[in-house]
Amino acid sequence: MAVKEKVVIVTGAARGHGRSIAGAFASQGARLALVDIGSLDQTVKDCQEQEAEVIAFNTDLRQPEQVKAMIEEVRQRYGRIDVLINDAGIVTHFRYGEPRWPRIADTRSSSSAKCSGLSTKFRRSLLTIISGAASYW
Repeated sequence: MAVKEKVVIVTGAARGHGRSIAGAFASQGARLALVDIGSLDQTVKDCQEQEAEVIAFNTDLRQPEQVKAMIEEVRQRYGRIDVLINDAGIVTHFRYGEPRWPRIADTRSSSSAKCSGLSTKFRRSLLTIISGAASYW
């Protein structure tokens, strides 16, 4: 699929797979909506260096109202969503003693469902990535 000027949302874009995926789409001329709860500064900078059009959203994907606002802003700006990459995930195995599975499931599965469901009317393609990081609980 040619991606030049396609509108692509990448969740989990601050680091890891999401950051790499954003860079790959940027190199092909996609219009990017980058989403993460963490800082997107470096990913935005890297994508803009490739002359990609980028908007960034500091969004907690576990919060439906934040997901809805992000999807709506992308739709209003571009009129469509061509590709949604669900790659948001968390690694909690460094915080021993805390209940981890609910946060992992809510971030990985629920956020993917929220993004996918709320973008259905405007989206053409969907890819959900389950990274190895989400399995360390």
